[in-house]
Amino acid sequence: ATGKAVCAVTLFLELFVYLCLFILIIAQSLQVLIPGEPPLLLMQLLSFIMLLPVQQLSNLTVVSWLSACGTASTMSLCAMVAVMCILRAAGGAEEAGEGTEAFKPGTFAVSIGLMSAAFSGHSVFPSIYSQMADKREYGATVATSFSVVMLMYMLVACIGYLAFGSGVAQSVLEDLPNGSFGSFVSVLAIVTAYSKFPLMLLPLAEGLEELLPQFESDAAMRAASVVLRLGLSLLALVVAASLPSFGLLAAVVGSVCTVGISLAFPPLYYISIHASELPKVEVLWLWSLVIVSAAVGVLGLLSAVSGIET
Repeated sequence: ATGKAVCAVTLFLELFVYLCLFILIIAQSLQVLIPGEPPLLLMQLLSFIMLLPVQQLSNLTVVSWLSACGTASTMSLCAMVAVMCILRAAGGAEEAGEGTEAFKPGTFAVSIGLMSAAFSGHSVFPSIYSQMADKREYGATVATSFSVVMLMYMLVACIGYLAFGSGVAQSVLEDLPNGSFGSFVSVLAIVTAYSKFPLMLLPLAEGLEELLPQFESDAAMRAASVVLRLGLSLLALVVAASLPSFGLLAAVVGSVCTVGISLAFPPLYYISIHASELPKVEVLWLWSLVIVSAAVGVLGLLSAVSGIET
């Protein structure tokens, strides 16, 4: 029971932090689009208002179609960023690629967390699996999705580092040039975050709805669901306004959630179930994996909290 609770809390935390990230991405994109450098807090409030129509979506089919639009936007965004970085590097910008370092020990742990964040999203898998017409395609779908994601992240990371060096910003939005190109990329970022928000909110809300008391009328249950989703979105707004750091929030997802779910929890749960059946060498190996994963997660989180810009 304790293990299930810890895993559930970690999955819920992953979903919630993503809600905060999406609000921050939309707000930063709006800052690029609206002239006059409006305050970030004002843009976050505007982002919350913009997200109101999709907060109450409960049909995964509709959410999936919306997410498909976001996927197309994400791929277009990566292509545009790649073009921008290649042109910058090829154009001989003074600071392009300057100050590059092959390895920075001080930020290694937090880098693991940031890279791990790219492979998160485990919390939405059960909802997707339950809605698939042919569940036999689930494994191939997940493998294909992660392969495409890995290639996209590697492309943006390598080209971005080539163009900006160690001076690359936490968010790609902070490195955008002024003008129509930057505005177009900001629009793509808004579409991407907007379309993914309900996909992350849906399983989080459904999981928490199971903890609510059962009302006799459907209207009361629906009202409770509306209030819960609105409350979660409002809480995400408060957290995003209190911690307006894209790198910090991404590091929390990667270091705590993704590293825990992908590396620490599986061997730990496997040991707890089959400890008496396993040879001592295998148990020792599994425990070493748990310890190393936990250490990387803790160090990554501490590095992020102490100042990710270092």
